[in-house]
Amino acid sequence: MNSSSRTCALLLLSMTAGAAPAQGVPDWIHCPTAQRPSSREHFAWTFDAARGSLVLFSGATSPADTWTFDGTDWTQEAPPSGPSARYGAAMAFDPVRNRVVLFGGRTSSTDVLNDTWEWDGTTWIPRFPAVAPPARAWHSMYFDTVRQRVVRYGGFGGAGESYQQLFDLWDWDGNDWLQVAATAQPSNIISSRVVWDAARQRAVLVAVDPGLGTVQVWEWNWTTWLHPTPATAPPPRDRVAIAYDPDRGAVVLHGGAVHLNHEQHLDDTWAWDGTNWTQVPT
Repeated sequence: MNSSSRTCALLLLSMTAGAAPAQGVPDWIHCPTAQRPSSREHFAWTFDAARGSLVLFSGATSPADTWTFDGTDWTQEAPPSGPSARYGAAMAFDPVRNRVVLFGGRTSSTDVLNDTWEWDGTTWIPRFPAVAPPARAWHSMYFDTVRQRVVRYGGFGGAGESYQQLFDLWDWDGNDWLQVAATAQPSNIISSRVVWDAARQRAVLVAVDPGLGTVQVWEWNWTTWLHPTPATAPPPRDRVAIAYDPDRGAVVLHGGAVHLNHEQHLDDTWAWDGTNWTQVPT
């Protein structure tokens, strides 16, 4: 799967083929396919580097289905077993063990989950760690290439319609979960998303202030959360989406909803280079 197809699969900006990142012309690529998953939201997805495909699982009002995208078309997989249907789960690829790790989510009855599963390209394997994070949904997961661990951050716990925002960090070493102590944790944020910045070798959290909708950045240095104050930032919004673009060496933010007006959507694109935000013309 080439770089453009992979970027297309992840809905990121791609660069003109063969051009250096500084000279590339960013643009969005539409990916017409012969088949595709049904319309859904709050699904879990990540890129499986071992098999060169995007992996998508379940989602709100969706069955417990697994789909893969190879840059050309979607394929519905038929694993002999797997997680129950859910929404708000999260996944991350573990390149050390060549598996996709899935944790948590909510069921259609709003019960919150804390189970762990791994996708090996053929089937889902249930894991039974001795210690597991509290049940939650709408959390973030990424792979820390320095510490060689899958990391799970934040989310919302609480049974039924009672939501409790969480700010904790947990490591998955392939056998068990270990809580990571952190100081100066982010607070007063919603819509938080975390990705691994491979160029700068640290986790980057992007979130919004629930009252003002201002975009905030936090960075994890394995001991504390740092809170940069960039000179330029995207306009206020809710429901941000981010991903790491290895071609640009930057964290990319796209779209969201107008703050306090979720019927109106934004289509702008911004890049975070570790110091400042820059709007990307597309």
